[in-house]
Amino acid sequence: MNFWRYLLPRGAAALWLAVLTWGSLAPQESVRGAFTFGDVLVHIAGYLGLTLLLLASQRQPRLVVTGAVSVAIGVLMEILQLLTSDRSGSLTDIAANAAGAVIAVVIWRIGARITN
Repeated sequence: MNFWRYLLPRGAAALWLAVLTWGSLAPQESVRGAFTFGDVLVHIAGYLGLTLLLLASQRQPRLVVTGAVSVAIGVLMEILQLLTSDRSGSLTDIAANAAGAVIAVVIWRIGARITN
């Protein structure tokens, strides 16, 4: 039973990261129609989801480390966008990615307090 408790969130986190990577690095035209609401909200939601899934995949979640890893992934995606021909990295996007990770850590911490 514990096997599935951690395997499913890890698989979901890997899939989520794959979608984030595609959304961050695919040609702009192939991504443009995929999201109809604000770009900042997409970044916040993307990294909020990634961070929550990463936290759920750990037996003893490390909030600061997991949040920092999510922020680092967000920064890396923005840097990698600079290497593509039709994408550009943005400090606003980095801030939104970081905000999503921080919100996820806060949600996780509140949830842990409520359930304990």
